[in-house]
Parts: sequence; structure tokens; C-alpha cells
Amino acid sequence: IDLGLYHSKFGDTEIDPKIRFRLDLPVLKEKLRLVFESEPDQAKELGERKLGAFPTTQTSETNDNIYASFRYWIESRKWSSLSFDTGVRVRIRPDVFSRIRAIRSWSLTERWLFRYSQELFWFESQGLGTQTQFNFDRSINQQFMFRKTIALDWSERNARYDLLNQFSIFQNLDESRALEYAIGMKSDYQGSQALAENYFAHLIFRSRLYKDWLFYQLDTGVEYPRDFQFLPNPFIAIRLEMLFSDDAEKKLRAALY
Repeated sequence: IDLGLYHSKFGDTEIDPKIRFRLDLPVLKEKLRLVFESEPDQAKELGERKLGAFPTTQTSETNDNIYASFRYWIESRKWSSLSFDTGVRVRIRPDVFSRIRAIRSWSLTERWLFRYSQELFWFESQGLGTQTQFNFDRSINQQFMFRKTIALDWSERNARYDLLNQFSIFQNLDESRALEYAIGMKSDYQGSQALAENYFAHLIFRSRLYKDWLFYQLDTGVEYPRDFQFLPNPFIAIRLEMLFSDDAEKKLRAALY
């Protein structure tokens, strides 16, 4: 359960409650699973998925679809995660989809870690698409970590690329509180034309309220969106996040990376 409150200079104050779920049922020796979920990453745009609650990347449409798929986990020594899904998005007109996801990490030096993730997916309603992300992480000390993120989304039918460049510093105050400082830009490519879409800088504070299932998060900063002639748009967002899960690996935590 995710309860969000957003306010910005160019936007009205909005309350955005969301309920997300995933039911993961083993079918065959833990490799083949039947999965029901309400909001996979393919249902989100790059801005919403990677940048968080920026006012001009928020969408007022509610996603009340259910995605049902068979997911097969592929064992690999080189890849930390490798899986294939095929299924259907349940709505008035069913939408068949398939996707393959791969994640791998490399230690470049004693302090630098490179993480690569790739998704290739197809929706009957959207056509082909990809989501690619590169993270370059450098451990500064036990409290601080630096990250350079490059994320690229491609849509076949829109003939469009969305590119995110972001620099972040993560600070763990203690086991229950953490901070993220980030600056970056988002741009899009249509045909042979590249346009800057948004510049931003923001600070996120995250804290545990109760055990490992109830957290709140404060996100404040400023963005310079193209839709408003790159004028500064200060914003603030408050989120209350609750997670109910019997899986210890899926508990919430304070760290923002």
C-alpha cells in the first residue's frame, strides 16, 4: 500500500493512493512460476520508474489491470537474474505479452561495481520495447555510496527513445534512516531529433516507522520541465509505504539503493 501526497508550483496538491500486489506460485521445481501482479515495470514510463514522484512525470490515470503470466527462471552462473515471462494483461480487451529479463554485475576495481540490467518485452497493444540500465557504483565508506545511472527506454511503435542520466550520493544515517542526493536530466529522441525534457535536483529522506513493513519518505527538490519552458518548479512529495509479505527477502528497508 503506497499513499502519496504531491505538491508543486505548477501543479495542484494531489493525493495518490496505490495498492500493488504480486502472487508468486511455484509450479515446477521452483523454476516455473505462475505470477499475478498489478503493476510491472512495463506499465510505467521511464520518468515514473526511475525518477520517482516528479510532478510533471506523474500520471492521473490509475492502473487497475492485472497481469497473469508464467515465469521461468533460468539458472546461470554469470547472471544474477535471468527469467522469461509470457502471459496476458487482464482488462476489457485482453493484452498478450512476453518479456525476458537479465541482470549481471561486475567488480571493476576494489571500490567500483558495474551493474547491467536489460529487458526486452512485447505487448500486443504496444509492440516491442526495451529497458536498459547501467549503474556504476563506488563505495566511499560504510556510510556513503556514489552512483552514476544511465537508463534508456525504447518503444517500437512510438519510434522513441527516453534517456536518463543521473548522479546520486546515498547516505545511510543508521539502520532505520537514509538519504539520497541526486541531480540529473531526462531527454527523448524522436527520429533524428534529440530534446531535453527535464532537468532536476532533489533530496530524499526515508525512515522506518515500525519494524520492517511501515516506512515514510520525503522527497523535495526542483525540476526544470520543457513543458513549462524550463522554468523552475519546486516540489515536495510525502509517501507512506506499507508492505505485507511472508518472504523475508522482500521486506522493506531504509536504504535507498
